Amino acid sequence: MAYSYRAGGSSRRDAWVPLVNQPAVAPVVAAPRIAAQPSQPRSRGSDVVQFLSRTFYFTEKENALIRVARVGSLYGQCSVNWRTESGSAQEGEKYHAGSGTLVFGPGESLRSFEVQVIDDDFFDSNLEFELVLEDARNCVIEPASARSTIMIMDDDLFPANELEEELKKEDEAGLYTIGWQVLWSFMKFSYGHVREIRWKTNVVLLLSMLGNAYYLGTIFIRVYLVDTVLNTRDEESSSRLLIPGDRNGTAVALALAWILPNFILLGSDYFEMAVLEMGFNIRYYLRVNLFRKYLHYTQQSRARVPIQDLKISMMDDIPELVSQGYLVVFELWAMLGKIACIAFFMLRKHPNSAVPLFVYPVILALYIRCTYHRRLDLMAKEGEGQSDTTGAVMDLNTSRRLLSLYSGNSAAVRNFEDILRHQRSLTMDLKRFQFWNAQVIPWITLLAIGSYMASSPKVVLSGGTSLGSFLATVNVYKDLGDRFSTILKGFTALSKSISPLCGITLQLNYETEVPAKKELFQRRESFTLDWLTQHAPSGASLDDVPIVFTDATVVHSPSMKRKAFSAEAPQGSIIQVAGHHDVGKMTLLQLISGHLSPSTGEVVISPHLEVLYVSHEPLFIQSTGLFCNLHMISTVDEMEGVNIERGLRILHRLRLDKPWIKELYESEAASLQEAAEASPTSEDGMFGCLGEEEKEEDEEADEDGDAWFDRLSTSERVRFQLARAFVANPHVLAINRPVQDLDDDMRQAVLSCMKEFAQNRGLEVDDGFDIRQRRPRTIIFTTADSVRIDIVDTVWRLSTDSGVAVERSSMLKPLTSPISGLVDRKQALQREEKEREPAKNRRRVRGGGCGGGQGRKGEKEAEKQQKAVLRIKQSWGRWETMGQRGEGACAASPVPGKRIQWGERALGMAWEVGRAGAADLTQSAAVLFGFAGLAAKPARAAQTKSALSTEDKIAILKEVQSMGDVAMSAPTVEEEEAAWTKMLERFAGLPDIEVRVRSNRGNSLARQGKLKEALEDYNRAIELVPEAVDPHLNRGAVYESLGRLEDALLDYDVVLQQDPGDPAAWNNRGNALLGLQRFEEAKDSFQQALDISGSQRFAFAGVNLALAQYELGEDDNAVQTLRKLLARYAEAFPDARAAYALIMWDKDPILGESEWDRATAADPRYRSAEWVQGFRRWPPRLLGIFRRFASTTSVKVK
Repeated sequence: MAYSYRAGGSSRRDAWVPLVNQPAVAPVVAAPRIAAQPSQPRSRGSDVVQFLSRTFYFTEKENALIRVARVGSLYGQCSVNWRTESGSAQEGEKYHAGSGTLVFGPGESLRSFEVQVIDDDFFDSNLEFELVLEDARNCVIEPASARSTIMIMDDDLFPANELEEELKKEDEAGLYTIGWQVLWSFMKFSYGHVREIRWKTNVVLLLSMLGNAYYLGTIFIRVYLVDTVLNTRDEESSSRLLIPGDRNGTAVALALAWILPNFILLGSDYFEMAVLEMGFNIRYYLRVNLFRKYLHYTQQSRARVPIQDLKISMMDDIPELVSQGYLVVFELWAMLGKIACIAFFMLRKHPNSAVPLFVYPVILALYIRCTYHRRLDLMAKEGEGQSDTTGAVMDLNTSRRLLSLYSGNSAAVRNFEDILRHQRSLTMDLKRFQFWNAQVIPWITLLAIGSYMASSPKVVLSGGTSLGSFLATVNVYKDLGDRFSTILKGFTALSKSISPLCGITLQLNYETEVPAKKELFQRRESFTLDWLTQHAPSGASLDDVPIVFTDATVVHSPSMKRKAFSAEAPQGSIIQVAGHHDVGKMTLLQLISGHLSPSTGEVVISPHLEVLYVSHEPLFIQSTGLFCNLHMISTVDEMEGVNIERGLRILHRLRLDKPWIKELYESEAASLQEAAEASPTSEDGMFGCLGEEEKEEDEEADEDGDAWFDRLSTSERVRFQLARAFVANPHVLAINRPVQDLDDDMRQAVLSCMKEFAQNRGLEVDDGFDIRQRRPRTIIFTTADSVRIDIVDTVWRLSTDSGVAVERSSMLKPLTSPISGLVDRKQALQREEKEREPAKNRRRVRGGGCGGGQGRKGEKEAEKQQKAVLRIKQSWGRWETMGQRGEGACAASPVPGKRIQWGERALGMAWEVGRAGAADLTQSAAVLFGFAGLAAKPARAAQTKSALSTEDKIAILKEVQSMGDVAMSAPTVEEEEAAWTKMLERFAGLPDIEVRVRSNRGNSLARQGKLKEALEDYNRAIELVPEAVDPHLNRGAVYESLGRLEDALLDYDVVLQQDPGDPAAWNNRGNALLGLQRFEEAKDSFQQALDISGSQRFAFAGVNLALAQYELGEDDNAVQTLRKLLARYAEAFPDARAAYALIMWDKDPILGESEWDRATAADPRYRSAEWVQGFRRWPPRLLGIFRRFASTTSVKVK
């Protein structure tokens, strides 16, 4: 197969790890699948493709290995295109751009490709670029995971790696000792790495020479003007004029030479200002990198950089560093050029006058060296004073209400006054130092000019120099002093810039969380790949990877300090973390969200899961409006992916639909939409959610009243935070105390949203995806120890004594993946056997009756009523013979020309009639529905509507019959569900009817993939009548399809305790044991099913028995069992022939291939690797032969 890739990307095929959703039909799993033929996926192209992680972490020294996962049936081939997209990391600078196509073959669930990362020696904070999946073929792309961020960890130091030893000490005062070295490294870094700085620097240095050349020219013009043009006493001067004999013309020429070059210099200055401006580039680079670095700081690093220090660094230190630490170099370069021009003039005209040229530099060097540490010390103290002042002002924003409540305003003002006075004293110390610094060069210049003027008679009158040269030299001395004064200021600025540079250097090199996140990502990725590989034989998918605690301890957690915690949380479950105050509930959530690492042990989850931690304290981005806070968007560009209506619906569900909230939400949404349409490429920056006009209006509104979040009550703030979490729609929600302090009504609203979020895999989601195509949603939340929540699947109870105890909820079980259909327990074969029983046995009421001894009249009335009930039951009997609709609901019998209903979608009544006339309605229902245990408990049943007459009871039964017919004849499973729901509402309070209706509605729900709701119905049915075996059997089938084999096993054991002669329960029990690889027990269960029903009635049990026998090494018995089945059913039983073909191929390849051709001609799906492993679930030994068979005869498999 050919793939096309442009530069920067390469493809690599991962190990074959099938990620198979629980199949719609899997004969090995449960009774309805036993006789069902294998089926193709519900619709072609329904598999979902996504990145294995929303964020990948790599260093500069390694290429980015990106994994893409396919989830679903894995049926057939599908493909997606990928491409890179620049972010803060630019292509060609940090990575090589690439694109290509990933092709997933049948049964292939993971593909990977590489993107080349560029390693350089320059510092950058952690940069990232984007990867995009698009153009899916025969699959769909998960919208939330269609993009992935590639985080590149930079291993270089700012400003140079050569300073590593000093930077490791994290001592700002220590950096002062090598301050000039740090400054030189910063200049080299800015010149070599910051964008556009190199060529702009070179051009500015060249252009500055134009000014120096003009300056040198003006010196000679002045000398020439005095000594030649204006020197009328020297007759020879006339011949030296530019225009011989014309002094006026020469003067005009000199004037033009003085003026005209200024036009060139003006153009040069404008070009330098408009095009060659470099301050913004360097400030932008430093600010963005410091901002990005701060966002990834560890907790210790954030403690070293208070927010006021960050503000000072951003707004004061960085501009000062750029202007005084880099841009001042150009001014110094210009001054040095002018000094060179002066030196050239002085040495040419009067060499003795050039002594100051050597004195100035020596004095400057000594002065700077002597004052260097004093200056930095005073600047550091002044900076600390400024930080204290800024910190006090910023703290006022959060503490003003508390100060007001406790009458602390006066004390706060006095404290602020003390801070200002202290800052003033530090500022004055620095100002005094700077004042005396500024006097050094002017006084040296003053003394030099005075000394030269004192020697003027001797120099000029002796003819040592001309008058023009003397006057020019006096002016040059003044200029020289000014130039050296400027140079002193420049070097002083350079030394001053060392203080902010050292602070910024430390801030840019403090530790971040990214290395720990990279390590955590690698552990999670490795865990997921290993888990999938290990569970591949059982058909595990990405949706089945649990959240795993392995011997986790946390030293500061009272509940996890001494006793390690080990547990698994399946995806799609709702888990309550209960405990008293201060036992470590929030710590447990932080372990799951990755905000905290365990002291020992580990906590791992799949990297594809996005975990969102929701704190109890309401958090808001105060600079933005309600809409941006709810949807967490930062620019108008992000409006494209925002579902405005969904946000409103979620607010409504959480009772946040007050008129002012809705009006504010809609007005902000409209403003953002207008801004997005007006400027689709807006660059408003962080949370620049509104245009200029809107910003001004909002600022005016804020001045007139409180912020929008101040209008929310405490409860509304908590619920708004929950609404924001539901809008974000993460895979795992870790919520701290979501229902604390809520009244009952609000608590139920929140719990209802949480329940729907888990059941529907998102709250109020309308993405057009089938629920099977969405990833499961998990909720883990904390409560007080005494709070009982009925929607949870599991409770993790924390205590200081016993650690963390895992308690299973008695209400519901976790849900992970949907299935296509279920069956009731009573099989057609059992009904046929019961109908063949003698009439006297059929008329017997289990557990006795209540109407004996009423005389002849009573007997006739009872017989009349019994006939009425019998007519109703005979009508209901038609329901039982109607096969299940939908995929996998009905299977072809191995017997040619005959169809056997392997499950009842109908009510499934037993056919004992009893004395209906003498029983009340519930007793009649017990007879009708055939629950042995129900009739044994007449006291409980008799509590419901016992005052009804017999005629009323029969009328109700007729109505049940009529409504049941409607449900059974519904054209779609959705309408069937609605019909059962209507029956539940109509016959509320009649448990005997409700238990059967719920069981059947559970079947219709499960066939739609609504497993959570189906489990609710089964659980409710079992709660009403614990002795009822059908709900247990159905629930076991659901658990089995979900991969919860232990739970399924418990349900099947309950069925067999009630009815040890149920072959379906024995067969299903064998399937669960087969999945658990308890092959000996599975073989015994299958044998029990066959002993009860016979292979003629339960042919699939025979195939399953053969599979167990072969796995146990009983090859001859397995072959004999399969041959008996094939002798009876021939071509009508491809499942048996496919297994027989592979077993024989291992011994006789020619015979095996011949048998394989016959099997796959009858059912081509056995050619599919993903089908036999994920749907049919062959045991490991047979799968091993299949793989070897596939590798040698690829034409015969897919």
